[in-house]
Amino acid sequence: MLRTRRPHLLLVHYLDADHRQHFAGVDSPEARHAFEQIDGFVGELRKAAREAGVADETVFVVVGDHGFVPVHTNVNLNVNALLLATGFAKLAGGKIVPSPDLTVAALGGSAALDLREGADPALGLASTEGTMLVAIDSPLPILPTGDLRGMHGYLPSMPAMATGFIAAGPGIRRGIELPVVRQLDVAPTVAALLGVPLEHALGLPIPGVLESRESGPGIGIGQLPRPVR
Repeated sequence: MLRTRRPHLLLVHYLDADHRQHFAGVDSPEARHAFEQIDGFVGELRKAAREAGVADETVFVVVGDHGFVPVHTNVNLNVNALLLATGFAKLAGGKIVPSPDLTVAALGGSAALDLREGADPALGLASTEGTMLVAIDSPLPILPTGDLRGMHGYLPSMPAMATGFIAAGPGIRRGIELPVVRQLDVAPTVAALLGVPLEHALGLPIPGVLESRESGPGIGIGQLPRPVR
């Protein structure tokens, strides 16, 4: 794509690191090998940009979508006493039976309980590190995670949910270390580099990342002479 089409924007999603952390563990040799492979893939993209003659006008942004935590225990919301306490289940024959009007959406580190008949979300749940929330057909409220050793979907305030952000190229200030970056701000930052309006975005260009005329010979927001590839 870079050599033959020279796109203005190329989005690439490398999947294997996520898979390995789920099934081999966060700090496993398999996960580390996956990240080493991805590092090599990014190197191939950089080489392709040089061969296409666009390296001097190409910005590379490398970002993760979430962190990971080790897990060992499933909390099954379908038969959990929490449903009783919140009125979403009843006891029948000594068993916890969820309401037939209830939909449980469990996403690993978090879950939502909704009433099927068009009601607003009634309850949101967040898990702690080591446990994950599930909604499975099992009589057990607590059970092992099976093949899963890592999970995400937890509150973004959990330190382990932090991920990485690297940006380099024309229009990007060099040598800047950022203590924290919001995911919401990544797309507006890329849009600013491209000179593309993103009027309805909730985020903003990341402060301190983009060069301005005041900071040197760089390119300011919206001042690009042509779209950056």
